[in-house]
Amino acid sequence: MLARSIEWAPLIGLAGLALAIRWPYLWDVPQFTDESVDILWSYGIYQGKRPLTGFNAYTGPFHYYLQAALFWLFGPSVYIPRLLVTVLGVGAVVATYLLGEEVGRALTPRSALVPNPSPSRGEGSVEPAEARVRLAGRWAGLVAGGLLATNASHIVASSHLAWPHSTLALYLTLSFWLLERALRLASGPLLVAAGLAFGLAQQQHPTILLLWPVFIAYVLWRGGWFFTTRWAYLAIAAFLIGTSPLVIYNLRSGLGSLRESEEQRAAYQQGRDKDFSYGGRAAEVLLTSARLPASAIDQRPTAVDYLRDPTVLGYTALVLAGLGLTARLGLFGPLLAVLAFLVLLPLFPASHDNLPRQARYLMPMLPLVYAGVGGLAAWAAVRVRGHHRAELGLAIAAIALVGYPLLPLASYYADIFAAGETNARYFITLEAAERLRRADEPVVLDPTLQRDRPGAGATAQRTFDYLFTLSGVPHVTLEQSSDRLDRRVPGSTALAVADERPSSVTSSTNAPTWRAEELPGAAPGGFTLWRLMRR
Repeated sequence: MLARSIEWAPLIGLAGLALAIRWPYLWDVPQFTDESVDILWSYGIYQGKRPLTGFNAYTGPFHYYLQAALFWLFGPSVYIPRLLVTVLGVGAVVATYLLGEEVGRALTPRSALVPNPSPSRGEGSVEPAEARVRLAGRWAGLVAGGLLATNASHIVASSHLAWPHSTLALYLTLSFWLLERALRLASGPLLVAAGLAFGLAQQQHPTILLLWPVFIAYVLWRGGWFFTTRWAYLAIAAFLIGTSPLVIYNLRSGLGSLRESEEQRAAYQQGRDKDFSYGGRAAEVLLTSARLPASAIDQRPTAVDYLRDPTVLGYTALVLAGLGLTARLGLFGPLLAVLAFLVLLPLFPASHDNLPRQARYLMPMLPLVYAGVGGLAAWAAVRVRGHHRAELGLAIAAIALVGYPLLPLASYYADIFAAGETNARYFITLEAAERLRRADEPVVLDPTLQRDRPGAGATAQRTFDYLFTLSGVPHVTLEQSSDRLDRRVPGSTALAVADERPSSVTSSTNAPTWRAEELPGAAPGGFTLWRLMRR
């Protein structure tokens, strides 16, 4: 039992470290985005709705039902959505460790017996191959998982923002880990599990379509014999089960997911001053793919400023070397996946340059490339085994490599707090509204809240709709100043949240019958609160 505990200690320690790094500022940074609409979709499921898709018809409902289940278990809470994403983000770190460990094990075949010059074992003695396999696997897992644990974009975006897309790296990494194990152990059940995990990954975002050819070709190349058994077909069935809600929806709607995807593509490009040609998108994808592993999340004047950065160049070189090494070992799935993404992702009209938030599109590739870097570290560790100075130097280099991204992360947090771009004002206003609202009063979300746009499709009005809904506070949302308060507010008073003065009361529609009285100092540091009263 003790030996088993020791075996699991590195992974448990890594998970604890990942959680500790992700916990600070979880609900404050980044500012709330259009994650609010995803959360309210889950709340609808909690209330009894049973959709076959996510908020967008091209995403599946799995994450939404998972979130709704937590609402059912613990009650609706504004804190659950981001906490869930954080836990799943830690899960992605664990999955990266496991994938890295699998790559490391491939470095040292069990049949290999390697001379160990350690004086304690005797000059020229032989260390059992199993010990070297464990050593390589642990080195690769810790470096790969450690790199994801400290990556600034994965912390700030994929472990804080409550988008289903944020969880994609977990399911995709699990599918590659299960696939590698299935191929190494010739295990049919593991192949089936890989198919299911890949199906769950597909539910989180349609870009996983890009990897279908990679996944199938990889299995055919390394495990073609699976197709002479039932396991390959059970794996395909498991994938279809993983994507079944989307399959059913598209059969019923006549490819409704595809139609909405095309509509979103057209809407995204409209009115944006951006180069949406394939070349323009490809250049942005390539630059972001270089910035992402080094956590270069700061904004710089030109692309050249990133390409001159030694850390960006250094991490890029390690990534390329790691992918090359894993491919040379025959584990070329990660390399094929990365190449497919780099070539095909520019076909999607998304932006990638605004890190950390827009890192989500390339984020699924990060665990795969980090597994390669972990393999590189394991390759070095096996070769310096017993040379104590070299081992110490390698350990220091690995710690520096894993620890460096925390520096740009700390700088990012400092800039965000200096600019006041946090969610503190929302929570201040929420607390004040709950405290000042009379028992029979609804809260009115004034149209002026639409002017406050923190980005990614979010407005202050949408955010407060989510916060008050999950807090159980009755409220009404006024889309326009001309919306009649008489039709929305049943009583003689209401509490209004506004960006400065509420425009709804000063409009010609409501001014004759309603007046507003500010509650000064009610929410210092938050939005303004007003009491609306019938004349």
